Amino acid sequence: MRVVDVVVPEPGGGAHLDPDPAAWHLKTALLTELLALQAVPINRLLKDRYRRFRCVGKFGSYYKVAVERRVSQLQGQFHRGLDELKEILHRRPHPEDGRQ
Repeated sequence: MRVVDVVVPEPGGGAHLDPDPAAWHLKTALLTELLALQAVPINRLLKDRYRRFRCVGKFGSYYKVAVERRVSQLQGQFHRGLDELKEILHRRPHPEDGRQ
């Protein structure tokens, strides 16, 4: 969904176990991104940011449709399985018939 620009690495075990290297990685990532952004004209930055965040909601409806489609498929599989089970049970003789 293009929400994350950069993943900042953490020290082994997590930032809470070794905060100094974690802070260094974060500082380096922030400065790198800020330096890159300084080269971009402000109008371009504003247009890109507007376009980027306007698209975030589109994915919400996309995923909603995808989930609804998958749920419908699973319901169909479930109902087909129930129908097969009913058919199997219908073919079996009833215990009160005295037949095996």
